[in-house]
Amino acid sequence: MPATLDRTEGQRGSTTAEFAVALPAVVFILALVLGAAATGMIQLRLEEGARLGARAAARGEDSQTVIRIVQDVEPEARVTIGQQDDMTRVSVSRPAPGLIGKISGWQLNTDAWALTEPRAQGGEIP
Repeated sequence: MPATLDRTEGQRGSTTAEFAVALPAVVFILALVLGAAATGMIQLRLEEGARLGARAAARGEDSQTVIRIVQDVEPEARVTIGQQDDMTRVSVSRPAPGLIGKISGWQLNTDAWALTEPRAQGGEIP
């Protein structure tokens, strides 16, 4: 009489093999989601730093103080300060964090504008 295999006995270990095949894909997707979340958090910090820097520059603070204010919020930020008419502009950028930035070379950028106060323009306050 030929030996018959029980169905469960013939599939023993298949779940482990399927899990081993799927695990790298799950880890990759998780890394992408966490990387995207980190990138979003950095972008929010850049925007906050640019706003604070623009307000300080519009009040007449010197450029080193403005850069320090922005870099207190995001230490790796690169800061550019400019003026156009009666507006002060602060541009902030940095590479995207983690593998996303290393692989893609993606730069996060933001600008903030503030109305330059009369004293900062050299004028008198009425």
